[in-house]
Amino acid sequence: MAASNSEANSKAGSTQNGASDKKKAPTKPTPRRKTVAKSGPTITVTRPKAPSRADAGFRLSRDILPVHYQIHLVPDLNRGHFRGEALIEIQILKATSTIELHAADMDLDHAQIVPTGGTI
Repeated sequence: MAASNSEANSKAGSTQNGASDKKKAPTKPTPRRKTVAKSGPTITVTRPKAPSRADAGFRLSRDILPVHYQIHLVPDLNRGHFRGEALIEIQILKATSTIELHAADMDLDHAQIVPTGGTI
């Protein structure tokens, strides 16, 4: 089974026309959900709350094994952004209703599950 997300965008701090960056107080990201599948299994992309100490040790379930990562990034150095695509092949050892993959500070345009055997 492979999970794919494409067109991930990230913003990096930058200055324009020589203006200096002012330090801002850190903000907490707003939790956000986005359903990205139109038919078949539903995939929900969630932006988590700000990480806590308990979240620092987060790991995938022992029943979900990443087998292969294929990542393609296209940086836009002038704007401090990048776009790209990640293909993550996983092996699921035990039936589950949830697969969580983290993508901090990224906007995901698309995600899909492509089965290579078995059922969804």
